[in-house]
Amino acid sequence: MKEEKLTTLSSCHWGSKRLAAKILGISPETLKFWRKKRILIEGVHWVAISPTCVRYNLKLLEDWVANRATPHLHKATIEAYLQGRKVA
Repeated sequence: MKEEKLTTLSSCHWGSKRLAAKILGISPETLKFWRKKRILIEGVHWVAISPTCVRYNLKLLEDWVANRATPHLHKATIEAYLQGRKVA
């Protein structure tokens, strides 16, 4: 299996559970737990590419962890992200 490089978040938007866990300093099982308990929002914090392939939004996950004590700040980041995804 090819080793994923740990990159800066500015150069990478979506990543595997292993890369996301490494960047956040948590276990891949914690990410899965957050996803299964719907703590993370599908289509925002993560997307299912296939039944066996999930990708995580690295920038939003980092923001979520940084702003857990101030959820309104993370909500504003999500809103800005969603606005940026809209196609005119």
